[in-house]
Order: sequence, then structure tokens, then C-alpha cells
Amino acid sequence: MIYLLGFRLILNIFDDSYMKYIAIFIFAILAARVILNLFAKYKNS
Repeated sequence: MIYLLGFRLILNIFDDSYMKYIAIFIFAILAARVILNLFAKYKNS
């Protein structure tokens, strides 16, 4: 649900380059957290 709202927000502000970079930065952080979580699960198993 939160991801859908975030994606819609990114689409809404995509025309504004300043906000676009902020959205990309936030998305990169979220992606990094997901990758680290998957890596931790893989390492524990």
C-alpha cells in the first residue's frame, strides 16, 4: 500500500526535476534495505 502511494507520488512530481532526484534517492534507500534484508536471510540459511 505504502509502495503504491510512493510510486503514485513519484509519478505526480516527476516533472519537477528537484523532487524527482529526491524521489530517486528515497527509492534507492528502500531498494538497498530490501537487498540487505534478502542478503541477511540468505546468509542465515
